[in-house]
Amino acid sequence: MLRGIVEAPEYTEQLQALGDIRAFDESLRGIMWGLHTQAEKYPLVPGFNTIRIAKGWRERVNIIFQIQGNQVLLKWIERLDEPGIFDESDEDEE
Repeated sequence: MLRGIVEAPEYTEQLQALGDIRAFDESLRGIMWGLHTQAEKYPLVPGFNTIRIAKGWRERVNIIFQIQGNQVLLKWIERLDEPGIFDESDEDEE
């Protein structure tokens, strides 16, 4: 099944704030194709029942999304220069 892609306002704002994204366009294209064709295969975010994460393989980018019937709602995007809010960490900071 091919799903449509819908951007939440927060996602659109974050994408625009990234500025020149040509450096990681290829990663985004790959992720978007995966979301169109096999969104259900991306892992759930720990602690959430319906929120999933897609991680870029070439450039460090995370896209947080939710499957809603035949659409994928893009909720959050982050370019990672350091561990992001959804990255797992081996150490807890205290």
